[in-house]
Amino acid sequence: MIHIPIEEKFGWYKTGRAGTKFCQVYDEAVGAVLKTNSSVALRLLFWVMKKMDSSNIVRLRGGEKRDFIYECGGGISISAVNRGVQVLVAEGIMIPTSVAGNRGGEYFVNPYLFWKENSQIDRKQRIIEFHDLLNLKEYEEN
Repeated sequence: MIHIPIEEKFGWYKTGRAGTKFCQVYDEAVGAVLKTNSSVALRLLFWVMKKMDSSNIVRLRGGEKRDFIYECGGGISISAVNRGVQVLVAEGIMIPTSVAGNRGGEYFVNPYLFWKENSQIDRKQRIIEFHDLLNLKEYEEN
């Protein structure tokens, strides 16, 4: 497990949660990140790590996407952000929380890869919830 300090790591990347000074990045995440060939997806991943809540949920609706673009200094289109989201979903880094796909704009960040809180008990609960959501999506597809 690697601890990545959130504050001051990147010029545009500062913690939004009081008291949360790091994000745990587990070894399995390195392989998923290395598969990501999109610079927008990689920047989005770091932004997601900052913005996800204690339940590993992140909102990526229109306003949040514009915030991401602004925090990156502009020069990125909404369609590029949407492609970045698709890359992170395809790599198993995030899954839509909405049963009907990603229309809700909320994503569950894979707790096997990233974890923001200190409690391992909470992490185990999030892993169970993550599996339940994956099973529900698999059931829907069949």
